[in-house]
Amino acid sequence: MDLASETEYVVSYTLGNAACIFIMGIILYRSSFGVNLPTSFSSLKRLIGVLIGVFIEDSAWVWIQAYPESVTPTINYIATTINVILITIAGYQWFCFCKGMVHEDAILRGQHRWRVQVPIILTCFGFTLYYGTGFDLAHMEEFNFLNVSYCLLLGVPIVYVMYASWRCFRYALHHYEERTLYMSFALFAIAPTIASMLQVVFWTVPMMCYAMTSSVVFTYLLLLESLISKDTLTQLANRNEMMNFLARKLENPLPDRMLFFFMMDLDDFKGINDTFGHMEGDRALRVLADALRVAESRWKPGYSFFPARFGGDEFLVIGECQSEPEVLGAKVAIRSALASLVAQHDLPYDIQVSIGAAVVPHGQTIALPHLMELADKALYQEKRARKVKRGSRLINH
Repeated sequence: MDLASETEYVVSYTLGNAACIFIMGIILYRSSFGVNLPTSFSSLKRLIGVLIGVFIEDSAWVWIQAYPESVTPTINYIATTINVILITIAGYQWFCFCKGMVHEDAILRGQHRWRVQVPIILTCFGFTLYYGTGFDLAHMEEFNFLNVSYCLLLGVPIVYVMYASWRCFRYALHHYEERTLYMSFALFAIAPTIASMLQVVFWTVPMMCYAMTSSVVFTYLLLLESLISKDTLTQLANRNEMMNFLARKLENPLPDRMLFFFMMDLDDFKGINDTFGHMEGDRALRVLADALRVAESRWKPGYSFFPARFGGDEFLVIGECQSEPEVLGAKVAIRSALASLVAQHDLPYDIQVSIGAAVVPHGQTIALPHLMELADKALYQEKRARKVKRGSRLINH
């Protein structure tokens, strides 16, 4: 490659990185002004900040590799080492983001966080040990001990990324209402991982930059879409999202499955608000939402269990099963999870829920308004029966 062609390639490579930095910068800027954003946005912003550093350093590294005679070996080593260390940190940040999304980020803050941080720290330290060995990243196609050990170090962040993708995949299997979102998270990490490995061999093409930017953009758009479809207080699906989901299920019934529709609300919710205040009332709603998530995670794999907040203290669930006893089992699962969470949080009040159920038999169709009317009537009957039962208990005591 002559000097003019090499300069043209380096400029083109740098402009590609600059375009990715510009896109990342816009996302970072806009996400800094959001309100009521989930913690996942903070993790994503840290990831974007690291990736911007990766792209800036990657551009500098390409210039150094194109004109090695103009820099000292020390500068070449520093540029290479900073590059791979930033990539390693980016892999760890994606891991943190995914752990937060699947609600497993307690290990990142607790006293055992060193278990997930030590491998990354040792990997970054390992990269610094290559100075003076004669290792050259531009000649990775050669098979020797240095190249193999270097690839093993590069594999550490890849392991973190792939494990995070696996956790998202597992979460998607047990949380039907967020399946598309988490399956996307699980798959989006594949492209940057493959591109990072190919970048080591085909270092003249900025594949890693484009793949990482595409993944971040899609992730950001998915998070925004999930915010639109979620209830702010409980982070369950909101009313519109539930109605759209229910309409699709009613229009396309499966011949081997029953649909059940739960309409529920908290017993004596007004009493909680009046006695303990509206902040505790909001807390009670979040506890019920968590109980619905627990019940969902324990539901039959491959069968929908879609909880949502309808409004106020009213919640809905649309699910699939094969028999009516399973419908009763779903009620028991919700109440069991709720009782467990109330005890776990040591609340100064009890939380009970009334559940009205309507069932669509195998392969049959029913109009949406009629289904909601049936569930609403069943809820009213159960609330009246539970109120009478509570009154009988008070009289007996």
